[in-house]
Amino acid sequence: MNKKKEELILSNTIPWTDSSMQGSRIKSLWLDETEVFVAMMESGTAIPLHDHPGREFTYILEGEMMVDDTLLTAGDFLTAGPGEIHRINIVKPTTCFIITEKSIEFIQEN
Repeated sequence: MNKKKEELILSNTIPWTDSSMQGSRIKSLWLDETEVFVAMMESGTAIPLHDHPGREFTYILEGEMMVDDTLLTAGDFLTAGPGEIHRINIVKPTTCFIITEKSIEFIQEN
């Protein structure tokens, strides 16, 4: 019987890269059908209104962010899926662990 070897990823070997969102950087840990990454966002970073074509799971490791009118802090958890839209504003420097099935889609506001 062939055993499949687990994947061990040493975070200190993966560089931080600028993301498409100004004021944020990511460390990509895994990418196949899902993407797993850590995101660091500076105070004042804004993620405009967006939808989630696939389920997203976000755990706040440190910092503070507003999700619409709700303040999330270290230890809080957010999940969103198709049709669940929101805006995010970073209040204090924030680090999150994120798992997403598909990239978010920005919504044009009129």
